Formats: sequence, C-alpha cells, structure tokens
Amino acid sequence: FICANVYMDNMDFSESGNVIMWRSRDTGGGEYEDERWRWALYDLDAAGWNDHVYWGIDTQQEKNSFSLQPRFVELPVNRQSIFQALKKNPDFCRQFVLTFMDLANSNFSYEKVESKIEEYDRNLQLSGGGDGVDWDREYYEEFYKNRAEYITAYLGEEFGLSGSLEQGTLSVDDPAAGTVVLNTIEQDLSSGSWSGMYYTD
Repeated sequence: FICANVYMDNMDFSESGNVIMWRSRDTGGGEYEDERWRWALYDLDAAGWNDHVYWGIDTQQEKNSFSLQPRFVELPVNRQSIFQALKKNPDFCRQFVLTFMDLANSNFSYEKVESKIEEYDRNLQLSGGGDGVDWDREYYEEFYKNRAEYITAYLGEEFGLSGSLEQGTLSVDDPAAGTVVLNTIEQDLSSGSWSGMYYTD
C-alpha cells in the first residue's frame, strides 16, 4: 500500500485519513480468508496532480515522496507513526525494499504502464471522450517513463542502502516447464527471460 502510493506520488493519502481497509470474515482455505485487515488503494486522483513548481523541482517524477510533505496531508510518509515504527524492524525494511523494487520492475514498468495508458485512452475515445474526466496522457507517459530513476534512488536514501542498483536476469530453456517466483511476483518468462533492477544489499 505504501510502496504503491509513494511510487505514484499520491498527494492525498496518509495512515490517518483518506484510506480504506478491508478483510474477509471467512476462515477457509482461500487466499485472503485469514481475517487480517488489508489496505486497499483508494481515491487515487491525487496521484495525477502536479506540484513540482511548489517544491522547486523541474518535473513531478523527480519528487521525493518519502520525505516531501504532500500538500494535502499533515505529514510526509517518513514521519507518519506507523511507517516510523515499522522501520525499526529490519525484516520489515528488507521486505519493503524488495516489494518496492518488485513493483518498480513489474507493475510500474514503463512497458506495462504504457499499455494501460493506451488502453485507457482508447476506452475514453470509444466512450465519447469521458465527460468530466481530466486526462493528460502526456503527463502520465512522461511521469512513468522516468519515475523509477528518481524514486528508487530516494528509496535507497530512505533505507540507508549502501549498495548499487544492478540488473538481475532470470532465464529458462523451456518457458513451459514451470514457473519462477522472485520475492513477491511470479515472473512472466514466456519470452525465455526477464530482467529487473535490484539493490545489491
């Protein structure tokens, strides 16, 4: 939840407001049937707002969403109490960094985001332009094309990482022979290989 909101630079989320959580009350064998509370992404329109001039940076993708206070929230992410408390746990820190990089390499890879932007734009056109929808395709394309370069560096600063970002590659001789799970994601190896950037430490 925090990884996604930070990556998208959602300026209107915090642990104390404008959030939603959910849980299943079923206690079966299903994936989420353990009665745990889980964050849900909610109210994401502020992930497309642009306040780079306010912060004195050239573009929105350069924004450090860990330490710069969102204009509509009382505290930046790294000063919110739950995040500060969790960062005292080394296991949490390791998992947060791995999950963040998994999202950067998969869900937010520019190729994947670009296809979603194209799909959204096509659907808007088919529906007659999407009355009332404020859509700046160029902004989103530019933001996600360059976001990883900046936000992964800020991730390293936030967690005191001393290693470097290096490319790791998974490859298989027979893509139909099985699956490979790396950290939090099952990799698509249908083309025979997959590459992603991770911190060496």
